[in-house]
Amino acid sequence: MYSKIKKVYGWIQESYKNSIITKKHSSELIWANVFHDSINDRPWLKNLPLSPGRMACNYSFLYILTKTLINIKPKRILEFGLGESSKLISTIITYELTESIHHIVEHDHEWISFFSNNYSLSNNSKIIQSDLIVNNINQLPHYSYDNISDKLNSDYDLYVIDGPFGSKENSRREIIDFAKRLQKDNNFIIIVDDYNRQGEKDTVEELLSTLKKRDFKIFTGIYSGNKDQIIITTEKHRFMTKL
Repeated sequence: MYSKIKKVYGWIQESYKNSIITKKHSSELIWANVFHDSINDRPWLKNLPLSPGRMACNYSFLYILTKTLINIKPKRILEFGLGESSKLISTIITYELTESIHHIVEHDHEWISFFSNNYSLSNNSKIIQSDLIVNNINQLPHYSYDNISDKLNSDYDLYVIDGPFGSKENSRREIIDFAKRLQKDNNFIIIVDDYNRQGEKDTVEELLSTLKKRDFKIFTGIYSGNKDQIIITTEKHRFMTKL
C-alpha cells in the first residue's frame, strides 16, 4: 500500500513539474511573437542575427531590454556579461542612440576574441575585460568581477545584469556596490536576468534594501518566459514595470 501511495505521489510531482515547464515554454513562445511584433518598424533590428535561449538571454529579456532602450534612451549603459544582449544594445546605439555610451564587462578572454571576430560592435560600445574572483559571504562562495566597481566609477542610466556565472546564493552582487554610490538625483533602470534562480533573488533582495535605505523610491516588475527578469526603476520610469 505504501509503495502505491509513493508511486502516485511521485507521479503527481512529475506531472506538476512538467506542467510548469510547459507553461514556461508557452510563455516564451508568446514573448517571441511580442518581441518580433515590437520591432516591425525597425528593419535593421529585425535583420540582427540573434540566438536567444539556453545560456543566452531569452525573449522576455530581449523585449524588456529593447523597450527600455527605445523608450528611455539611456545615455550611459553598463552591461555585465558579453553576448546576445550586447549585440542588441550596440545595434540600437548605432541606429538610434548615437550619443550613448555602452560599457560591457566580461571575464573570458577567449569568448571576447571569438565574439569580436564574428561581430562588430558600435564604436560607442567598449568591452572591459575583468578577471573573475571568488568571494565568500557566510562561507558561501560566489563569483565576482575583480574590483569592477573601482574600475568603473561613473553612474549609469541603465544597468543590465547577466554576468558573471551565477552562484547558488548571493549571485552577481557587483550591482550592490554601484547602488551604494548612486546620486540621489539619478533616474536609473536595473534589469537582472535569471531572477528565477535563488542566487539572483538573494542579490535583488539586498539591492532593494540598499536602495530603500538610501531613500530611493523604487518600483519593480517581473517578466517571465523560459527565464525570469526583474526590472527595478526609479519613479520617473515606473511605467517600464508594466509593459
